Amino acid sequence: MRIPPGIHHGQAVRVAGEGEPGADGGPRGDLHVVVAVNEHHLFTREDDHLILHMPVSFTQLALGAKVQVPSLNGKVDLTIKPGAQHGEICRLPGQGLPNLRSGRRGT
Repeated sequence: MRIPPGIHHGQAVRVAGEGEPGADGGPRGDLHVVVAVNEHHLFTREDDHLILHMPVSFTQLALGAKVQVPSLNGKVDLTIKPGAQHGEICRLPGQGLPNLRSGRRGT
């Protein structure tokens, strides 16, 4: 059984022909499997976006810096702009989860 990438908690996947046999010898029905997605130890999820809370120093915020952050595909470089504020969100386009309909990845 194949679970598509980017599936959300509680969504169902249909497996054709793997359900109960039909009445009076009819063909088997479809099996619907409800998916439970576990929480990740680093990332939280908002729709197709992944969120990572990462501490940085005051110097990195004030002067700017290039830091490595974990992603689903390994570490990637993130540029913190000079003068960044506490709690500011830095985005990495295309590093989130793929949307089931469009295939476009979140940030």
